[in-house]
Amino acid sequence: MSSNRISRAVFITPVLPLWSGMGLAMRAAVQLSGLARAYEVTVILVPVIVTDNGLQRFSADFPNTPLEVIGGPEEADAYFTMISRLRDPAEQLLHFERYGNPSLAASITGKVVRQVAACVERRGAGMVHVFRSYLAATIDDVPGHILRSIDLDEDDVTSFLSLAGVHAASGQSLAARLAILEAAAFDRLLAQKLRSFRAITLANQEDVPRLASRHPGLPLRPLSNCVSVPHLNAITPKSRPAGRNILFVGSLRYMPNVDGLLWFIRNVLPRISGARLRIVGHAPPRSLLAHARKGRVEFMGYVEDLAPAYRDAALAIAPMRSGGGTRLKILEAGAHGVPVVACPQAAAGLWTTEPPWGLIAASAHRFSLACRHLLENPHEAVRLGRRGRHAVRLRHSCEHIRDEWTSLFHEVEKESEV
Repeated sequence: MSSNRISRAVFITPVLPLWSGMGLAMRAAVQLSGLARAYEVTVILVPVIVTDNGLQRFSADFPNTPLEVIGGPEEADAYFTMISRLRDPAEQLLHFERYGNPSLAASITGKVVRQVAACVERRGAGMVHVFRSYLAATIDDVPGHILRSIDLDEDDVTSFLSLAGVHAASGQSLAARLAILEAAAFDRLLAQKLRSFRAITLANQEDVPRLASRHPGLPLRPLSNCVSVPHLNAITPKSRPAGRNILFVGSLRYMPNVDGLLWFIRNVLPRISGARLRIVGHAPPRSLLAHARKGRVEFMGYVEDLAPAYRDAALAIAPMRSGGGTRLKILEAGAHGVPVVACPQAAAGLWTTEPPWGLIAASAHRFSLACRHLLENPHEAVRLGRRGRHAVRLRHSCEHIRDEWTSLFHEVEKESEV
């Protein structure tokens, strides 16, 4: 424990911190781990995202860590609840524009804000760390002398605008308009809330100048995602092609993942003869399951140990055309020595300061060419895979990023003393 003046902290998160599963839970886990190296931490869960068997897994990953659950989606404010029940999409858009808040922040009511402040006081915390922008208002009633930091993870404005572009391109004008309104609501939230935080972090370094241009003077800094790097004997060094297996790993509840997979299956996979796409992820929607075909598109469900899936893969894909942050699936593939083919949006901010362990392709034609190149040139695939493992072990391991989080929290405290 730290011998500094502050000995206790509170971590406010929309998802249970877990060392495996969805990327958001894993980013929460490394923040909690870094914070717990400096302070005695209480976790406040304001549940926006539900994790299967989450409480049991949290207790195993973070034993003896106090957890308080406050609020939840069922406690959304009255106006948003009314909007969500409207059947006319056009009327929904009209009212959502008047509402003015991000939909993900709808459950941050006055009751939740008061309960968070009471918990911070009860725990005697001198620091509060918030995960994700839509929870920024949870600390509105926390006294001003309490140190505060926030991890945005991604620039939600950029993410929703990219999603609007995908919807518009596919002719979904109402969905595109809704995404634009979400982006505007997030930007208002950022303008109103971020000035009180002493440190503001983002996973994607390219998001830092974008956010700084809209809101100058904020204490912004990048802090990457991380993954566990398996021991070398847990993975099979690729000395020959792993058949023609193409692997996708990710949450199938996340719209950019589903959109990217549908785009790949419909527009890219038909151009790659003999390849088999294996999809790892829980609860695929019907739109994806409709494309299931043995030997061509196979769904593997949720997989606890990903090492066998990566061992059997010649390459991994990140075909997302919208969303934000840094893609855990690209880091994860690198950790397992597997090269990646990614859309520019998926690889944004990741390969700008280090050699890539994959190929970037924007169009369906170029994406298929990149996949075929790696499938037909196993020595190139091996070279890129080894480069990825080296880069991830050096700069993106959980131990390395955890230490960066601990350093950040110590810096915040030292700056407050000055």
